[in-house]
Amino acid sequence: MDEELQTEIVAGYNADLQKAVQVEEKLAREAATQAVKDEVIALYEEKYAEHEEFDRIMRDVAEILEQMEHAEVRRFNY
Repeated sequence: MDEELQTEIVAGYNADLQKAVQVEEKLAREAATQAVKDEVIALYEEKYAEHEEFDRIMRDVAEILEQMEHAEVRRFNY
């Protein structure tokens, strides 16, 4: 995984993801979390649309977002 990409995404979107994970109602929490992830994915799809490693980058973006979400869920539940 691209560490610079991970640092960039965490710095830019971790606060938004934290807020989304803290929504108490399950369906609203899932919708808020998905909205953050969709926003990030759309941004990076546009940013790297012409990049020769687009598929790898987008897999990394998805993996980074999943890791961030899991970390926040674990942190919030303790």
